[in-house]
Amino acid sequence: MTVFTAKQGMHSGNYGNWMPDANVRLAQLISSMVDTSGKVVIPGFYSDVLPFAPRRGGDDESGAGPDPRDTQRIRRGRHRTARRRRLQEGLNMPTFSVHTMSGGEVGGVIPASATAEIAMRLVKDNNGKVMVDRVVNYIRAQGYFIVDKDPDVATLAAHDKIAKVVTRGGGDGGGAWRTDPNDPQAVFITQALQSVWGKDVVRIRTLGGGVPATPFIDAFHVPVVGMSLANYDDNQHSDNENLRLGNLFDGIVTLAGVMGY
Repeated sequence: MTVFTAKQGMHSGNYGNWMPDANVRLAQLISSMVDTSGKVVIPGFYSDVLPFAPRRGGDDESGAGPDPRDTQRIRRGRHRTARRRRLQEGLNMPTFSVHTMSGGEVGGVIPASATAEIAMRLVKDNNGKVMVDRVVNYIRAQGYFIVDKDPDVATLAAHDKIAKVVTRGGGDGGGAWRTDPNDPQAVFITQALQSVWGKDVVRIRTLGGGVPATPFIDAFHVPVVGMSLANYDDNQHSDNENLRLGNLFDGIVTLAGVMGY
């Protein structure tokens, strides 16, 4: 998403308080999408998500496995977690994040455009195009004229607020999938893991990663179960991404046990 305020940047000494700052406009627009607790306020953002299924004992699937909020918070240098949710509860809702923001230049120039790469990590219940439309409709509701290419001078002069929105993949997204833990194949995998390790197996509703299994599910109509083998502090997709060798060796044993069960 790119917001525009003029044809080009202008000197702040000559045009300050006259030309709007594109960086400020972009920051204001993005910050209006998320409240101070971390909740996305775009209408309908969470409305498609199905609730967790009830479990015996009155709890639900969000209580599966440990709740490492405090441990992770301290290790990651975070004062508190967003909206104080359990980890599983948060992972089973669509997320909204700003991956990059850029605009302006060094020196006394008021920027005329500013760009942000916004990402939504969706869950099984979401439709990618519908979610993109909700974001675009929200931007439009904030008074922005939406374009899909850089505006010319006439367009800039005709509208106070202009935003160019380009969707990667046409908004189709995809990749999210979910298998019922009571599915016979899921039960089989659970029993296989128990036979290998002789202990309870933690079954959670989502892995949190894309894992392109959807084409196989659609083509062969088979359930898919994911098994996490990496260490929880592997810093995936970030600095110093790593794999603990013990997890690698345990993973070999795990996969061999499942295939031989």
